[in-house]
Amino acid sequence: MSNPNDVFFNPLINKDEKLQIFDSLVKAGGSFFVKTEKGEILELPCEKMSGERGVLCRAPEGVNSADLLNKEVVISFEVNSEKYFFKTKCLKTSELLGFDFRGTLYFMQTRHTIRMQIPAELKAGVTIQKHNKNLIEHHGDLLDLSLGGCKCAFLDYPENFVKDDILEVKVTQTDLEEVFVKAQIRSVKMETINEVQKRSEVGIQFIELSDYKETEVELYFRSLQKKVAEIADTKSDSL
Repeated sequence: MSNPNDVFFNPLINKDEKLQIFDSLVKAGGSFFVKTEKGEILELPCEKMSGERGVLCRAPEGVNSADLLNKEVVISFEVNSEKYFFKTKCLKTSELLGFDFRGTLYFMQTRHTIRMQIPAELKAGVTIQKHNKNLIEHHGDLLDLSLGGCKCAFLDYPENFVKDDILEVKVTQTDLEEVFVKAQIRSVKMETINEVQKRSEVGIQFIELSDYKETEVELYFRSLQKKVAEIADTKSDSL
């Protein structure tokens, strides 16, 4: 069985959310932490934003900034007790050090808190095959995924979603093997799109997972995580 203290690093895809995180860091007087080639950890106070592309920091006294210039470094920092990191190059800007954050920003989560947002480009989905005792074949979009459940959206679902209902579902993505799980409805949000169409957003919890099934879900999660990271990297490169 997997360790509940396992740590995962997930890419943050939303550009506006990423900008907000760095802006909050600077306004709070936070710092970047950089590991040098010698293994030392340097704390670099964040002075100000550099538009929508970077953060300017001041090197502490006694530190030779030349040791960092034009070298790829890993930056870590915290905002509201959340831990983040990204890779970038250090550039000299006047008396400050500049760090371009347009690359992929990752945030750290443990097994208990991890929840991965699924971009629409992945075309990942959830198909309900059984609702309580009723056999159904109805496909929806996968909105997010954790090791213990997921959130999905369905158009014109023929049954009523009710909290605590039992489902049998398969989680799908074009390039990955399907995963079949038993689940229980934990939340339901309904909205009417137009006179003839309705949308259901449903949160479900995976239940009765054997050790084998738990491992299967985790392997699927990690495979999907790589694809999410690839999309995040592509979006960052296009900025």
